[in-house]
Amino acid sequence: MWKNDDKLLAQGIDPQRRIHMSDDNLTFVPPSFIALYLGPSQSRPRIPKDEIAQRYELCEDLAQLLTETASHMLHTLHITEGDVLYRCLVGLMGEGAVVTPDEAQWVIRRLAELMHWQPLPGANGGPEVSPDGGAVSQAA
Repeated sequence: MWKNDDKLLAQGIDPQRRIHMSDDNLTFVPPSFIALYLGPSQSRPRIPKDEIAQRYELCEDLAQLLTETASHMLHTLHITEGDVLYRCLVGLMGEGAVVTPDEAQWVIRRLAELMHWQPLPGANGGPEVSPDGGAVSQAA
């Protein structure tokens, strides 16, 4: 057991699922995020664990930052929660995107979780969106 495993267990987190960076800097990366880097029959991610941890921190920060924007959009544009999530997704996948399409989908699922909203319907929890951010179809 590592020195912080008891804290992780107390929070209901399996310490075996975390990514270990150093004894002083533990970053818990949820399995749903790690899965973005696993192929259909892979058990090991295709990128290094420290890069996954950095990508996770970026995506988590984006989701946290989008909560205020999403709330503002909901109340000022008078659109549905699903429409807010969809617009945020298209924005994350637009020109100059700093996240991959799979990461953008994850950010939107996390945003829905933080807002206590239903996630977008569709494959991987979101509508089909092309890599350039254009909608292919939006599930109803």
